[in-house]
Amino acid sequence: MITLHHIPLLPLHPKSTRLALVSCVVIVLTALAPDANAQTAASASPSPSASSAPVSTGTHRAPRTWSDALFLEFAASFVPYANDVPVMFGIGVRVAERHEFWGRIGYMPTGDDAGYGFGVLGYRAAFRPHRLVRPVVGALIARLPATCGHDAAGTPTCAPTTLFIFAATGGVRLEPVPWFGVAATLALGVDSFPYPFGMVEIAATFALPLS
Repeated sequence: MITLHHIPLLPLHPKSTRLALVSCVVIVLTALAPDANAQTAASASPSPSASSAPVSTGTHRAPRTWSDALFLEFAASFVPYANDVPVMFGIGVRVAERHEFWGRIGYMPTGDDAGYGFGVLGYRAAFRPHRLVRPVVGALIARLPATCGHDAAGTPTCAPTTLFIFAATGGVRLEPVPWFGVAATLALGVDSFPYPFGMVEIAATFALPLS
């Protein structure tokens, strides 16, 4: 028969008890500290989607191409046979950089048709866009309210018969900037009689961009 003897318990000193409790708390906090630091770092670092997303300022504007535009024109011409000096103002539209449709009204301050107004419609193709030198070719039709000429002495004579002019045009335009150009052109054609027609012209063009 085995007899169990009581093992006496050593009395714990109060100071030793406090020291043991403090040690346990330090061990627990040390074990938890890396998880807390990891969570703090994860919350502080921005997400990739947030950092890589582009920020729009709302002030970006697409550059002007001047491919489509409205334009205003001022022109002065000379018609040799009739000694006419047509002065014209017009408006037109440019489409796809090269195609230009225009209309003008004009007045004859001097020449056989002095004192008469007239109207002109035309089309031209302007090649080499965005270059300084641009060749231009096209055609026009003009309407005058009277048919005028001069006699052997140079005295103008007019008849109240509407006169139409049909002509092809060609020349060159200098465009130092997309919104301004100066052109020199020659027009050759016939009128409605038909008599030959010729005209030289200097014109200035001011464009307002649509694209």
